[in-house]
Amino acid sequence: MGNKFKNAIIRLAVTRGITHSNIQIDPAIPPTLVINIYPFTPPRKVIYKKGIQIKLFQERANLINGTTNRLKSCNYLSNILEKKLIRKK
Repeated sequence: MGNKFKNAIIRLAVTRGITHSNIQIDPAIPPTLVINIYPFTPPRKVIYKKGIQIKLFQERANLINGTTNRLKSCNYLSNILEKKLIRKK
């Protein structure tokens, strides 16, 4: 079985599964595997020659209360706010 991509970016995500409750985690529910495949477009050659400019945010990213720093979250709000602050500088 093939696909139409010669070069691709593959993103795998494992969720806690389909549930009717938004809060409770039921260990009996099997996880859901989500596979996203996107075509890979390499960066332009000028980027390799000249490089790119980056800006670093000096503050620590906001953590979600009640969790450890090992949690992978899909909450991108702190990233969005940090990008907004960087663009102002």
